[in-house]
Amino acid sequence: MTEDNNPGMQDAKAPGPSGYEVDLEAGEWIPLLISKTMSNWAAVLVNPLKFFAGMERTGGYLEPLVFAVAAGLAAGLVRMVIGLAGWGFYMTAGAALVAIVLTPIFVGIGSFIGGGIFYLIWQAMGSKASFETAYRCAAYVTAIAPFAALIRLIPYAGGVIALAWGCWLLVVASERVHGIARNKALVVFGAVFAVLAVLGLVSEYHARHLIYALGNWRVHIDSNG
Repeated sequence: MTEDNNPGMQDAKAPGPSGYEVDLEAGEWIPLLISKTMSNWAAVLVNPLKFFAGMERTGGYLEPLVFAVAAGLAAGLVRMVIGLAGWGFYMTAGAALVAIVLTPIFVGIGSFIGGGIFYLIWQAMGSKASFETAYRCAAYVTAIAPFAALIRLIPYAGGVIALAWGCWLLVVASERVHGIARNKALVVFGAVFAVLAVLGLVSEYHARHLIYALGNWRVHIDSNG
């Protein structure tokens, strides 16, 4: 039987990401996925309270993974521009290309690692949500990645601000998605913020002094060459 004799085959539909009914032959799910990624991105940044309250708890891992990878790609582009412009830590053209390629990969992998860690934290706080729900929360928090890369231009304070922003989104997700009291979430993720902030400040201090020492060593070598 040909397709002409079977109208049902011509109109065959299949579910796309997050339950979209799309024509797979036409590949309509791709622009739908891109469109929803951009709309979710704007929603997380503009009104995270509303976004997490209405966030889909299930629907597969593709949509949030694409979101995290897109955020990582944007962060990589920001890091490339910052590095090539000589702001912050200088970056060669080769290193800039590596940043564009590796950053979205690391963010994508990190979203699963973070999802697993947050899942355990939320379970300990009394959440009954699944790992998929926890992963979705972690993936959508990566919306701040490119802005965090830019904010980190501010020595020391930039990293703390970016970390505080991310922890606040986790508090919102705790309340709106997992049904955890805000005060309880503030205590837990406030403690997480304090520990990571101290570690981040110490790491940045040593990194900056190492780069400064290497710069002086290079100047010394060039002057004696």
